[in-house]
Formats: sequence, C-alpha cells, structure tokens
Amino acid sequence: MKRSRFRMIRALSLAALLAASGTAAALWSQARRDQAQSALDQASASRQKIDARLQAVQDEKTALLRAQSRIAELGRRAALGAGTRPEWAQQLARIQRKLNLAEFAGEFAPPSRQSAPALCATPLKIKTRLRHEGEFLRLIAALQTGAIVLPRRCTLQRQTGQTPNITAECDLDWLTLDLAPAPPQKGSGSR
Repeated sequence: MKRSRFRMIRALSLAALLAASGTAAALWSQARRDQAQSALDQASASRQKIDARLQAVQDEKTALLRAQSRIAELGRRAALGAGTRPEWAQQLARIQRKLNLAEFAGEFAPPSRQSAPALCATPLKIKTRLRHEGEFLRLIAALQTGAIVLPRRCTLQRQTGQTPNITAECDLDWLTLDLAPAPPQKGSGSR
C-alpha cells in the first residue's frame, strides 16, 4: 500500500509538474506572441509612414517633371533668362523673311526688372509696311510662336497710292522670366 501510495504521489507530482510546465509554456508563448504582435504593429506603422513618404516623393517627382517641361518650353520660346538682344533681333529678322515683309524695323528698349525671379518686360517697337491686314495678323502670330509677346498698342494706317499700302506701328512687351538674382541697387549695400 505504501508503494501504491508512493506511486500515486509520484504520479500526482508528475501531473502537477507537467501542469506547471504547460502553464509556464503557455505564459511564455503568450508573452512571445505579444512581443511579436507589438513588433508587427511597429513594422506596419513604419511601413505606412514609408508608403506615405514614397507617395509624397512620387507626387513631387511628377510636379518637378511638369515644371521641367514648362521650363523647357519657356526656354524654347526664348522666354527664360534675361535673353540677349542679338538673339531676339535674329528672331525678328527670321520672322521678316518668313512673312516676306518689304519694310520692317524693330527696336528693343531696356528691360524693366524688379527682383528674382522676375518677369521682365522688354519694350519692343516695330514699324512695318504691309500689303493687307492679314499680314499684320500673321506677324503678331509669328511673334507669339517665337516668344511671349504682349501687344500694348498697335496702329494701322492705310496709305493710298503706295504699295505696300498699310503702315503698322506697334508697341509690344517681349516677356522673359529671369531666375537670376537681381543685381544690388546702388546705396542698398550692407555696412
């Protein structure tokens, strides 16, 4: 009987030990699961932040590509940078040849500029003789395709007994976008 009692105590002790081990293993695995869940939550939050930043960078890239395209178009139209009068004069000469204008004169005045980036307006005065009003419209259209030109005032006068029989005088602004910093004004330097 002692032996059966000893066996029973041993069996109960073993069962208690196994139950305690099972409980300890369950508690340990629950703690590991909680740690893994916390790490997963942190990784998910980090991924969401990275995805949001990636989307913002992609949006910025798209905006920069659009701006780059616009800047390239302004460059093609001789509207970016301060520009050079010889280039503009050559462009006017090309327009005169293209439209086959008998008499044509263009004179640029000094540009007006405030600060950088600045929209610079260089006044342009043109005087030409035309065969008909349609040539005047083609002239203005040709100026618009080569640059950004804003007509300010135009006068057309019909001349009787002369060929070409229309005199056109126009005041225009040749517009450019200057991205360079403005030169310092006299008397505004730091001491």
